[in-house]
Amino acid sequence: MLFLQKHGFRIPKSFIVSSAAYSDYLEGSKPVLEKLRKELSALPMNRFAVRSSTRTEDTDTHSFAGQFQTLTDVSGEDNILNAILKVWESVNSVTGSEYHKRVSPLNEDITCAVILQEMVQPNWQE
Repeated sequence: MLFLQKHGFRIPKSFIVSSAAYSDYLEGSKPVLEKLRKELSALPMNRFAVRSSTRTEDTDTHSFAGQFQTLTDVSGEDNILNAILKVWESVNSVTGSEYHKRVSPLNEDITCAVILQEMVQPNWQE
């Protein structure tokens, strides 16, 4: 994204929920959800695509494209928070999959950041 921005392309506003927040969530830390709610209240209330960002999604040897939850056109603090939780919960289905077991013999843990990316309306001109 930085490359595109540096070269004058307009890119949608994006916000990151760190993989550290995911780790805190897994440990049962209630304050992480309260902190997320507070930070979400400071965002512009636009519509967002809510999607995963993990180190395992695309590597030289395998791809997990499309296996993690992605939600589009999400708006409102509660809906965005619920979408983040759905993305995090989708990690369980990926780590339990036969594909993950086959391509990841060490069965390493997946850490999951979440990207909130502003939805943009397409503008078609002929």
